[in-house]
Formats: sequence, C-alpha cells, structure tokens
Amino acid sequence: MKFCAASAAIMTSQGIISLLFMSTSIEAAKCGQGYSTECKAKTDVRFDATYTNDIKDQNALWSSFEGYWKRKVFSFDEKFVPSKPQVYNPVDTSKARGLPYKRDIHDSLVNYTIDGSRLTESIFNVYPPAPQSFCNRQDLEPGDLKVLGGGICGETGYASYVQAFWTSSHEKDGSLELAGGLNGMLSMNGFTNKSFGTKYAIGDDVIHQSTDFEVGRGIAGGTQTLTFTNNAKTTASLTIDAWNKANDVALLIGTKRTVYEKITEEEFLSEIVRLSDENQVKTDERPLPITGPCLSSICPTEEDWCKVDPNCSVSPYQEPEGKLKNWFVAILIIIGALVILLVAYGIHRKRVSDEEKRVRFLVATRIAEHLDVTFNSKELTKENLSKQFQYIDSSGDGVLTKDEFKEFFMDSKYGSITDSDFEFIFAALDSDGNDEISFMEFVSFLNQCKNETFEENNAEI
Repeated sequence: MKFCAASAAIMTSQGIISLLFMSTSIEAAKCGQGYSTECKAKTDVRFDATYTNDIKDQNALWSSFEGYWKRKVFSFDEKFVPSKPQVYNPVDTSKARGLPYKRDIHDSLVNYTIDGSRLTESIFNVYPPAPQSFCNRQDLEPGDLKVLGGGICGETGYASYVQAFWTSSHEKDGSLELAGGLNGMLSMNGFTNKSFGTKYAIGDDVIHQSTDFEVGRGIAGGTQTLTFTNNAKTTASLTIDAWNKANDVALLIGTKRTVYEKITEEEFLSEIVRLSDENQVKTDERPLPITGPCLSSICPTEEDWCKVDPNCSVSPYQEPEGKLKNWFVAILIIIGALVILLVAYGIHRKRVSDEEKRVRFLVATRIAEHLDVTFNSKELTKENLSKQFQYIDSSGDGVLTKDEFKEFFMDSKYGSITDSDFEFIFAALDSDGNDEISFMEFVSFLNQCKNETFEENNAEI
C-alpha cells in the first residue's frame, strides 16, 4: 500500500511538472527584466515609444534642408526637348493640361518649414509670358486657353504655388511620409490627401523623394533627387522625373533640372515681388501676402495630419511581450517540482499515518472485543494486556508469530480481515522486522492506540 501511494504521488507530480513546463515556456512576461528577454526597443528604435519623432533630431541633414531657397528650373519633355507652352483646357480632362507660358526656363522659390515632426513645403513658381509664336496659334479646340486668369497672351506671366505636407514616420529613421498637398492653380486650389509619397535622406548630401497621385483613371508619379553641391549646404541641384502610370507601364512625360541657392527670409519675400514684377504677373495672381503655413482656404486638418504623423497615430511597431529566459524557466520548474514533491510526500505520509491509525484501531477493537471492555477504560491495564498477549501466544514462547496473530483476528464480530490488511497490521506491530511480535512491541503499539482514542474522545467533547 505504501508503494501504491508513493507511485500515485510520483505520477501526479510528473503530470503537474509537465503542465508547468508547457505553460511557463510560452508564458509572456514584461520584456527587459533580468528574468525575461530583452525589449526590441533596445536594438530597434521603431519599437521605442520614447524615441524622438522630430525630423531634425532623427537626421541632421534636414536642418540644412530647412529654410528659404531660390532656384532656376529647366524643363524638358519626354524626349528631353526643352518644354514649350501648352494650351490649358479646364473642360476636357482628356486633353493635356499644361501651362500656356514659357516653360523651358522659369524661376521658382521654395520654403521648407519644419515644426517638430511636420514639414511644410511651399513652392512658388513664376512663369514668363508665352512667346508670340504660341499666342498666334489658330489650331485651338473648344475650351482651349492660351492664357489664364484674364491675362494677355505674350504680355502677362503667371504665378502659382504648390504645397506639400510631410511628417516623420513610424520607421524613426529620418524618412518622411506625405500627408497630402494642395495646388494653388485656379480651380484646383484646395487640400487633397489622394497622394502618397516618401522623402528620405541618403548619406550626408542627398535627399530622395517619390510620389504618386491619382489623375483621372491613372496614376501620375514623380521622383526627385536633391544633392547638396557644397560643404556649407547652401547650394544644391535637383533632378525631377514625372511619370504617367497605367496598365502596369510607367511612361516618362517630362523631366526637370533645377539649381538651388539658399537665401534669407527677407530675400525670399523681395524675390517674390521682383519676379512677379519682372514677368508682368497680374496683381490678383501674385502669391502674396503669405499669411501662414497653409496658403489655401482649404487646409489640412489635424485629422489629416494624424493619418501619418507618429505623434498622434498608432505605430504598427508595438513592443511585444517578452519571454521568460530558459534558466529562469528551469528554476521555476525545479521549484515547482520540489513543491509538488513535498506536497505529494505530505499526502503520502498522511495516507500512511491514516492507514497506521486504521490498523491500530482494528487491533484495539479486536482486543477490546475479546476482553469485553471499552478501549479507553481503566480496565485496559498492563495485566489485562499481558493476559491478552498470553491468550494469543498459543505456543507460550513469549512471542507472537504470524500464524498465532492471524488466528486471533479470524473470529471477530466485525468480520475477518484481508490478507493484505493483515500483512500491514503485523508489520505495524513488528517494529524490528524479525517476523515476531514481542510483548514490548505489543504494549507499545496498543499504548499509541489508547492515546489516539483518548485524543479523539476529547476532540468530540
């Protein structure tokens, strides 16, 4: 019976240990603790919620990029022929929507303003009047215009602005994402977020940009590469390629080469006036006054910004929960196993103790029955026990053999006991294990029975 109880306890322990190992190996824990795996944020800033989203802090090249610039723009068509004026047709969108002004060379002013995680790019283009040869064209179709805004072809130039709104990204690598833009040309004035783009710094001198935006049923795209051309980063060169993307084919529709020169804010404002005067731009078409970061009445809202701004949008890079380290899992398993074994051992000892008490009760009951006394009465004296011992010792040799002791238990009003119970009873009395029960062993065993019975009676009272 002892063996069976121990085996059951061991099997229970093994089962619980197995479950403990399975659950602990996959249990999540707070990362970065001594007992858990390192946080991803330690080696990957994308997972670091405390890492700065400020554009200039992520890459110092943006500090050189920020500011006021004047530039000279050289435009070419898809065959790298200098661009020519194009008629503008606001009615038929299937026609080319070009500019009816001199386009091969024009002046432009650019302002890049950075505010934390946001960059606003404002471009002012000033186009000279179209050449007279273009104004003399007679092959116009309905809706075609040779001048915009009520000007005079060949006499008045044109000014327009374009703005793009960028933010740092959840990549936290200094790259920017396009939140949207607006075009100040006639009826197209107003913010739109139907465009997608990235802008990122390469090395110490290059900034690359790619954009896509919807045009009718197709997608127009553009790539730009700006390279600083001096150590002070006050001059730069820009290459722009424009593409039409349809049916998985991208067709080059034009390219530009631009020369940059950094200027002050005062120079920037005076240049707008000078270029507008020099190119006979109508007063109501000049991009002044500059009243704020957005030049349109339809500007990006905070909701528009927050679709991409990492300061107010949810990052896809969330720190995962850590895993317990193997050595810590091993310690937990060992501790768990020890606890389980101790509990199992305690249960086993309790079972053994209960079994011993049951055996003593059986012996005491049989003896009390034979003597016709209650077991806790004063009649259960040493003399009575000696008589009982002598009664069981049929051979009279002063010790009780198994056969003698078993014969004593065969005739009881409580019924006979099983062989396994008898073996356990005999082993409980035979404390020295010599297969004989001496009078001292007999008395010592029954004395425990008397004490237990006395304690139980007191407990009942």
